[in-house]
Amino acid sequence: MTGHPHSRQLAQTTVETLKRAGHIVVAPGATEQVLRDLVELIDPVLAVILPKVNRSPIMGEVSSTFGDEATDEAVEELVASMREALLDSDGVEDVFAEDRVIERSIFRTLAEALPVVTTTPESRAALEEWLVSFIEAYAHYGPLIRSWTEAERAAEGAEGAGDDVLATVAAALTAKVKVRTRKDLDPAIASLALVAMVERVNYFLATGQLTDDATAVARTLAGIVLDALFGPGRHG
Repeated sequence: MTGHPHSRQLAQTTVETLKRAGHIVVAPGATEQVLRDLVELIDPVLAVILPKVNRSPIMGEVSSTFGDEATDEAVEELVASMREALLDSDGVEDVFAEDRVIERSIFRTLAEALPVVTTTPESRAALEEWLVSFIEAYAHYGPLIRSWTEAERAAEGAEGAGDDVLATVAAALTAKVKVRTRKDLDPAIASLALVAMVERVNYFLATGQLTDDATAVARTLAGIVLDALFGPGRHG
């Protein structure tokens, strides 16, 4: 299959995530055709998006997620077209989710990959590796998460898709933290606060306000997360 490697990655992640969640059933032997169809949709849009998501300083008021209104609209249309392609594909036998659920599921894969968080050096190494993956994913998909969050917050009573994604990661962190019971720490609140911090640092990276490499940022974030959960000096 030809095309930009990020196109293949996004298509494959989308299909695998939806299959794991039970949202779609792909016909036997049809996976490659479904991926090929999605890549054809994604390629031309990524050619427009990727040059605009390079880390560069923000100048003036931020009025667009990707750099200009036309590109923002192109991203929204891409997500909708991917959804329609899956719904109409001969390779997809059944669909068991609403349209918006399918769109949001594209961005939830990382939560499942979050390692168990303990005080061991091995756990810290795994957490740093996961954070690098989060940083890399956010560099490509974060703007869409932010655009959903900002757009839907403007609608009274609407639940932000971006908020929903971050809440999923926070819930995964709560479930995977192995910390002794503390009266002064609510694991759910702590996890949500830490995930919000990680998202904001990624935003600063994506917009050029931080210029450190992903490995260095992941190392620092891992230290902050572990200090917050277990106390300074009580982890590997």
